Amino acid sequence: MLTTLIASRGHRTNSFRAQALSIGLHAGLITAAVLATERAAAVIEPIVAEPVHYVRPAPAVTPPPRAPAMDVSRFKGFQVVTRPVVIPDVLPPIDLTKPLTDAANYTGIGVPGGRPDGIAPTTEPGVPLTMDEVDVPVRLMPGSGRPAYPDALRSAGLAGEVNVQFVVDTLGRADVKNITVISSTHPRFTEAVMAALARARFVPAEFGGRKVRQLVRMPFVFSLER
Repeated sequence: MLTTLIASRGHRTNSFRAQALSIGLHAGLITAAVLATERAAAVIEPIVAEPVHYVRPAPAVTPPPRAPAMDVSRFKGFQVVTRPVVIPDVLPPIDLTKPLTDAANYTGIGVPGGRPDGIAPTTEPGVPLTMDEVDVPVRLMPGSGRPAYPDALRSAGLAGEVNVQFVVDTLGRADVKNITVISSTHPRFTEAVMAALARARFVPAEFGGRKVRQLVRMPFVFSLER
């Protein structure tokens, strides 16, 4: 029995030591973890809020409208024969009231789709087209090209008119170096018209979807009532 008591006491002593050793080990691990956490928190940099810029989306690009097809029905040309979609297997009825086929409509000379008695558009480089040859004629911009009334002629009570012919280029400017005076009632009126044309701005003529030079004939009326 004495042996048993001695063994029991020794077992308790070893158990206390193991518990103390375990408690000390756990305390050390907890302390190390706390210190490591504090160091890691010190290393982490603060989060900086970055500004967010909103970029407006680019507007949808609308393609430019197509130029209208050129109307060639007034030009000198010929008709184009088209074959039928369905070829008949019997002879069609003959209509004696229809006019006879005009061979001049199928000469193959000129513009396809034109007519034999049409006009021949000018195609030579540098030669301006006329008003009848262009698709869209020249237009004077509002408020532009109005000549000043000469003071001397206004004081004298003289009215007048000047008719000129000139070329408007593809930029909408009059070629002042080649202006032809068709008629004029006074040289002072002519000078006023020349000065006005040098400042005038036009919308260029168009032919076949592109801007072209056009020959323009324009009257300028000087009235005391305006």
